[in-house]
Amino acid sequence: MHVELAEEDDGVKSGLKLWLRMDDTKKLHGKYKDNNAIEFLFELYKDVAEEVAQEMVGAGMEGPWVPQGRCAPT
Repeated sequence: MHVELAEEDDGVKSGLKLWLRMDDTKKLHGKYKDNNAIEFLFELYKDVAEEVAQEMVGAGMEGPWVPQGRCAPT
């Protein structure tokens, strides 16, 4: 699993759209197979990386992962 930029960082926006990509598509359990990614917004001046990661772990990758309206399947 790895994270990629979903759009260019222009240095002006307060948030970045990121993709969480699964290297092994079997782990997606039939979800998010269009580009093997989950898109989410990371707000640079608000979010803490460890807390966002904990939300992902807490929600589990098997279920629909959409904590606090943060992301959507792509």
